[in-house]
Amino acid sequence: MNFVTARLARDDGPAVAFAGFRLPVLPELLTARPGLDQYFGRDVILGIRPSDFEYAALADPRWRECR
Repeated sequence: MNFVTARLARDDGPAVAFAGFRLPVLPELLTARPGLDQYFGRDVILGIRPSDFEYAALADPRWRECR
């Protein structure tokens, strides 16, 4: 697992932003983790498993707008 410091942001929809990237946070996650909304605008530690990371625009056309 790799860890990066990211910011949980609401702008243009919920997302985590780090190193020039912006990854959307799906509404289902916010529903499943009710306390998560208290972290908007704050830095968080984001864990990324390299084996689970892929360029979603290639896998699912719905994500082509997320950059």
